[in-house]
Amino acid sequence: MYSPQSDEIASILEKKATPERIALFALEISKRLESSHAFDKYDMPIGFERSNKAIIQCERESLHNSLKRFMTKMFLERIMKILYPDDKCGCEACGSSDTELQRAHHRDLTLDIAAMRALLKIRPDEISSVNKKALVIEFIKQHILPPWYLCERCHTKYDSKISNQSKLSKA
Repeated sequence: MYSPQSDEIASILEKKATPERIALFALEISKRLESSHAFDKYDMPIGFERSNKAIIQCERESLHNSLKRFMTKMFLERIMKILYPDDKCGCEACGSSDTELQRAHHRDLTLDIAAMRALLKIRPDEISSVNKKALVIEFIKQHILPPWYLCERCHTKYDSKISNQSKLSKA
């Protein structure tokens, strides 16, 4: 089976990021977040008198774990059926349907960038405290768009460009 390279994968995915697709996906995410009680335990203030950067450093692992719990395999399958109602769901880059799909985020959207966007949306002044539940929900909304689903092989290739670029920028 044909296996596209990293830049080819990025090009394929950019073409699929239509406003309609993103709006449909955002609606499904909002519905799920509104009906979910998974983050109720986080209904507490955090970050009073701390910078947004300090909050992100402290909450990084918690945000990542919340995202992984939210994006279950069952939810991913439901989203794929909505995005591709007439097609067999497969990797959006190579078309393979013989492996489990993984959700990939935009190359330029790191966890820290998504967390900062979420914080700036709910706390633009860096003065007030933040409700952790509100932060987790807004972080999920920021981090998961646009929605792309890839097989492990294509996801690894797609992400390899990110790793190589960050290694070069640190050198």
